[in-house]
Amino acid sequence: MKFPRQLRPFRGSFDFAPYAGVFFCFMLFIVLQSSVIYHPGVQVDLPKAEGLPGITGPVLVAVVDASGQIFYDNQIIEEKALQSALRAELRRLGQSATLVIQADGNVKYDQLLHLSTLAREAGIEKALLATRPATALQPVPITTNKLNASKQP
Repeated sequence: MKFPRQLRPFRGSFDFAPYAGVFFCFMLFIVLQSSVIYHPGVQVDLPKAEGLPGITGPVLVAVVDASGQIFYDNQIIEEKALQSALRAELRRLGQSATLVIQADGNVKYDQLLHLSTLAREAGIEKALLATRPATALQPVPITTNKLNASKQP
């Protein structure tokens, strides 16, 4: 027995407008997401360097800003408190670690040396200075077209 159909499939043209609206709203959220989120931290301008090796093993990070303030674990810290925090972290890790000092380019060398000496007294064997890698893409110089250059007298 054949039953009569009440509904017929829609055979009109496909409407892209709702999909385009959802797509543009989605793109708006993606674009605004990076500028709306607050990223707390300190502005540190790392010096540039090329071809330096990476680090293996556990890493502890200390940051020194342009005014000479020391930050560890996202908090301003004094030198003696930093030394005790590094000792406690080494005890927790149970192995040697590397201290990476992210220092602003304007920080004096003697302060960096003092910080690495402080880390050595805390039991850290290696203290390294962090750098920003040089840009991989170099601008292409604008040259004249060889065909136009050969036609000129």
